[in-house]
Amino acid sequence: MGDASDLADVARFTRSPEGKRALEKFQESVTGKKIVGASFCELSTGVSITLLLEDGDYLDLTTLEQAFSVESLRDRYRAVLEREYYVDFPERKPGGPGWRR
Repeated sequence: MGDASDLADVARFTRSPEGKRALEKFQESVTGKKIVGASFCELSTGVSITLLLEDGDYLDLTTLEQAFSVESLRDRYRAVLEREYYVDFPERKPGGPGWRR
């Protein structure tokens, strides 16, 4: 279960240019595609769901959810989240105005 710092990092990702690009790229990849079926796979953590698309492509919802999880965002976009953190808290940036040790 997430906390306020998780939500803050997700918000920082979604407002950043890099986050907006990643989400737009995903949106473009699925817009206009028709779901023609679904398949399921039993996992030790639950049921994995894969959507089958009319063009023969598929969308694995478990993989997609993991790709945009806060842990994954922190790993893949560490520098972006740090930059956006200091937008929120410029006084905490080392060497910045108002910064104290």
